[in-house]
Amino acid sequence: MGTPIPPESPPFETGEDCPACFAPGKTPKFMLVYYIGIQKGPLWHSGLPDPPNGIHVYEVFAPCMWYLYPTPLYGWYGMDLFNTSLNITYQPGSLIFGANIPGSCKYDFENQTVPPNTDYFFGGKAAVRWLPLPNLISWIQRFVPNSSGFYEQFNGASGKQIYRTAAHNDGTNVMIRYDPTS
Repeated sequence: MGTPIPPESPPFETGEDCPACFAPGKTPKFMLVYYIGIQKGPLWHSGLPDPPNGIHVYEVFAPCMWYLYPTPLYGWYGMDLFNTSLNITYQPGSLIFGANIPGSCKYDFENQTVPPNTDYFFGGKAAVRWLPLPNLISWIQRFVPNSSGFYEQFNGASGKQIYRTAAHNDGTNVMIRYDPTS
């Protein structure tokens, strides 16, 4: 599914400034990228990863550029004054999801991959967020069709808040541990 959020690095920690979209000192260090609806193409086989639906954590590595470190997936999210790009691959050059849209500061995407990449994976949407987790969960409920059918919030054994939401139509299940003091 996705990469767990590192417990020592909450998603609202600040990173290198991105003047294209954020005020000085307000650029998030981590972007949470939520993929949904990516499907296996007709040439998909067991040697390929499953579609990467779920939350993945991208970390800032340059101004206005965040990177998904190999998990074995790779990805990047970046923007300048003219374009915003998001992608995820299973090895360099093997695109699963790709979008490049005009304008900076874009956060919602439709998969724009074209053949031959669509032979292995196709479709899907993605959204980029950096909200504190209670706000993120609220957003996931609006973004995932039918997710309002299952949602719960509770305190774990360690006293940390746990949020869980699931979609009825595709088996997406997201669980997030949140500790506002870390």
